[in-house]
Amino acid sequence: MKEKRRFTAIIAAMALAATMAIPSIMMTANAATANKVTITNEQGEGSEYTHKYTVYKIFDGTVTDGALEGITFAKSGGFSAFLTALKADTTIGGDFTSATNEAAVANILSGYTADSDKLKAFAAFVAANPLLVTTAASAAASPIDLATDGYYLIVEDPTTGTPEDVGMTRYLLTQYDASAGVDIDAKSAIPSVEKKIKENASYTTDDGYGAGYNDTADYCIGDTVPFELIGSLPSNIGDYSTYKYVFHDTLGTQFTLNTDSIVVTVKNGSTTKTVKPTSYSTTTADGDTLTVTFNDLLSIKDTDETAITINSDSKIYVNYTAVLNDSAVIGRNGQTNEVYLEYSNNPDAGGSGTTSKTPVDKVVAFTYELDVNKKDSATNAALDGAQFVLYKTIDGVDYYANLSSSKIVDWVPGSYSGTTFTKSSDNTNLNGTAAAAPTLTSGSSFSFIGLDDGTYKLKEITAPDGYNKLASDITVVIDADTSNAQNKAGDGTELVKLELKVDGESVQSFDASITDDTSTTDVDEAAEQAAGLTAGQLAFDVANTSGSTLPGTGGMGTKLFILGGGVTAAATGIYLISRKRAKKEEEE
Repeated sequence: MKEKRRFTAIIAAMALAATMAIPSIMMTANAATANKVTITNEQGEGSEYTHKYTVYKIFDGTVTDGALEGITFAKSGGFSAFLTALKADTTIGGDFTSATNEAAVANILSGYTADSDKLKAFAAFVAANPLLVTTAASAAASPIDLATDGYYLIVEDPTTGTPEDVGMTRYLLTQYDASAGVDIDAKSAIPSVEKKIKENASYTTDDGYGAGYNDTADYCIGDTVPFELIGSLPSNIGDYSTYKYVFHDTLGTQFTLNTDSIVVTVKNGSTTKTVKPTSYSTTTADGDTLTVTFNDLLSIKDTDETAITINSDSKIYVNYTAVLNDSAVIGRNGQTNEVYLEYSNNPDAGGSGTTSKTPVDKVVAFTYELDVNKKDSATNAALDGAQFVLYKTIDGVDYYANLSSSKIVDWVPGSYSGTTFTKSSDNTNLNGTAAAAPTLTSGSSFSFIGLDDGTYKLKEITAPDGYNKLASDITVVIDADTSNAQNKAGDGTELVKLELKVDGESVQSFDASITDDTSTTDVDEAAEQAAGLTAGQLAFDVANTSGSTLPGTGGMGTKLFILGGGVTAAATGIYLISRKRAKKEEEE
């Protein structure tokens, strides 16, 4: 009786391309349709990439009770050349030294463990020598028509360009029963990237990204703003012998990158290692883009020249700062900037082959404008001749605004005695400029462009001729709700409310909830609210009284009253009016 040659099933597969990390890197064979090989390849949401495959048949035979019987080499007359090349393979050739026929080769293969290095080496050998085997299908999209039993290698065709959120399926080596077909879940994972901006004041939680790092923030023009890029790795990173990994970061023209601030670290659990700069390269363009390139992430070293462990749980961090410059956009449009990650997508090429890229991740930074109008308390006419300065207090030190074309440049520490400013010798300018004094604003209307949310004070240095100087400084609070949190769109919609308070009174407010529900809101009011958020401009009037100087302490101070359509102050000679509130009261 002729001895049956049986070939035990060997199925090994791995993939790279998913919207999230997958626990297993082995393919899973499910119930399927006869004469069809269906490959389900997970990839990023919205990706329209179509995977194409070439199928090579190595052995003919018939699958019976889970074993391949009657094995013959699939390419007629080609076994001798195949065996000669196999024996010459530098990785596994020695295993086949004594093999003389198909049965012997099959027997050796059946001794390999599924997904073992030796089985992967055999798949790589076949893929590298396609002319030695039979091509059963070319450039075929799933499901692939395959009508005969046998032992097959399925190879994904290389990607072209840099497709988004896609990775190539690792070699699929499978015994195939045509009567049953096979449905393969080529489970895999892709890396991901996030960008974070540090909010310096009003964040609610760090969510594991570090204190203040989230998707939204607001700053003054001239401020130094910290950013953080966080890259993850795929669960099958161990399949790569090298791995290209590139951060493509775009700041936008509103930010100027501090190139000497770039620090790259790797976190493995609670251990953080600083990457030696020679392990990566950085390029910048126009001061507002940054590229951080690892030609081989798997070979990086720390600053002590020690190899850094890279595995599927490693996180790659890029931290840097940039200055919000005078081209900043005021209001809800904000300064949106983004990052995407370029990464190796073909484990069979060892990482030196094609690449894919992740979707972009965005953050947004806001800044605001404060407009002040000088008025006569009796006639409401505009007044010229006043001089004002804006300041804020940090750790007990007053910092006065230095301006250029009404835009914030820096904050100068010091104090005023009458009209004389004395710069502090114990403190430095917040933004590091050489400005020796603040900027005095003059005229009937003046602006402070590029302010963070927070508390400021407005000091009158000189009153218009014939008018009383304000007896005390005016406290101004810009209160912005930028919905500080994670997973935001980064498109400006995060600015949901903007409010101006003057000496404790709310005098102007713009609220997105009004713009979002026009069913219960006057259409004109909704439009006004939307326009206010978009503009990011807050305004109020300051009025002086003429005549003798009145007491500046006691009484009602600067408290506002709503009286018959107007806003009037107590006997200090200060008159404040909210344009919006006055309009509403008149309509009532």
